[in-house]
Amino acid sequence: CAIALLATWLEDFRREVDAPIFISANGGYRSPAHQIGGAKSIHAWGTAANIYRIGDTFLSDAKSIEKYGAVAASLSPAVFVRPFGPKRGETNDHLHIDLGFAILTPRGFSESR
Repeated sequence: CAIALLATWLEDFRREVDAPIFISANGGYRSPAHQIGGAKSIHAWGTAANIYRIGDTFLSDAKSIEKYGAVAASLSPAVFVRPFGPKRGETNDHLHIDLGFAILTPRGFSESR
């Protein structure tokens, strides 16, 4: 369900920017084993994507990352966009977006069952 949620958000984003979006090879879902020994990534929950190109624009500078980051953030208050920069928790060669943790309780079920 988390991947469907992310796919829906990415489609809304693609429609808003009116261009194809390109996700890095390791920029979508990642197995929890992907970062052995390191911090676990939100990518393991299937709710994050690293976008390296939108249309003909490669996201490799502050101007493009901040421009499309603002568009991404405007689509939902639930979206987190990493800021541009070289430090830990920042990005300087792609647009990192994540939707946080998604929990689904199927219709007709409850946590008590």
